[in-house]
Amino acid sequence: MKKRCTLAVSVILVLVLLLSSSGTVLANQPQPTVTLLSGNAPFSLSFVDVSTLPAASVVSSGNLLLPAGFPTGEKQFEGQAITVSGLAPSTAKACFPITALNQGWGGQVASWNGAKWELLPTTFDTPSESTISWACATI
Repeated sequence: MKKRCTLAVSVILVLVLLLSSSGTVLANQPQPTVTLLSGNAPFSLSFVDVSTLPAASVVSSGNLLLPAGFPTGEKQFEGQAITVSGLAPSTAKACFPITALNQGWGGQVASWNGAKWELLPTTFDTPSESTISWACATI
């Protein structure tokens, strides 16, 4: 458990996306958040560009960043990734902004375990009158 506490947890929103001919571009999408489930333990949070994530591949048509280990076109990175360190497992909740959930898109938070992407149980919240939803998972 101590080893896991010192290991930085990369968490990224991995979306189940099908490309469409029209879309919406968000100029200022909110940053991901990490909230402790209880207490006030210190931890470190860094924002990471998804192009630098391990096991990410680029699809030539559309310059899409895809996580390795899934069929092509099934998953896609969106937004920013985060690296969290200094926390014991299952002590915090990471939330990522997700667009177009109300239009049928989906997504899931995933964690890089050092060898592959692991999908985490993910819940969604869409504030009223918002075009952005939040995909959250316990990390």
